Amino acid sequence: MNGLAAQKDAQNSCLLDTSRLRKSSVLLIGAGGLGCGIAVSLAGAGVGEIVICDYDKVSAGNLNRQFLYKASDIGKSKAELAAKRIAEYAPDCRVTSISQKVYEDNAERIVDGYDMVMLASDNMPVRLAVNSACVRLGATLADAGISGCCGRVYIYIPKKTPCLACLESGQESRDKRTVGAAAGIISGFAAFSALKFLSDGFCDKAGKLILIDANNGIIDELAVKRLKNCNICGGVNNAG
Repeated sequence: MNGLAAQKDAQNSCLLDTSRLRKSSVLLIGAGGLGCGIAVSLAGAGVGEIVICDYDKVSAGNLNRQFLYKASDIGKSKAELAAKRIAEYAPDCRVTSISQKVYEDNAERIVDGYDMVMLASDNMPVRLAVNSACVRLGATLADAGISGCCGRVYIYIPKKTPCLACLESGQESRDKRTVGAAAGIISGFAAFSALKFLSDGFCDKAGKLILIDANNGIIDELAVKRLKNCNICGGVNNAG
């Protein structure tokens, strides 16, 4: 009986509140290897509105891991194509696109008004600009990244966790070689973390840096400490 009870509890812990998901909205910044997987997972689970933001165009080197695109799409807008194909995949999801790069001066306008902002970009200035805007607006942020076969997921909740600037060195990963299967693992973990927050209103992994080594099958987590001198989230004085 104890085994059956434990199995039932485990099954129940994976249930999502679909009614809340249908009312939720997500801004996804980045429609590359991680963004493609995240968008499909969110739409398939029933998220009501997804806005996909990316300024890049499809290139031949993207096709091995960015499965929303095909060879005939080379040179076309990633954001527009991704939005079109997600809308076809999940007709009940309202999907739109923003084909624009995010900077410090437009980040706040772009990220305002969503239940969650998701970062799937390897561009450090973009990530830090979005982080600053989310802190100022009090917006929940999920950051996902990948380098080679290793990735990370971090959830920032306003006033409760350190912001992205507290853990970033400001340097981009030099290893851009990514296998599609590894991107699928990282994007799946990031999407499920976001779905749990949108469904339940909390995430037990918030404030922890989740490190995923797909090559060796290892998942680890590190508690992130708020920097006392962080000029974005205000250090300990903005802990809430």
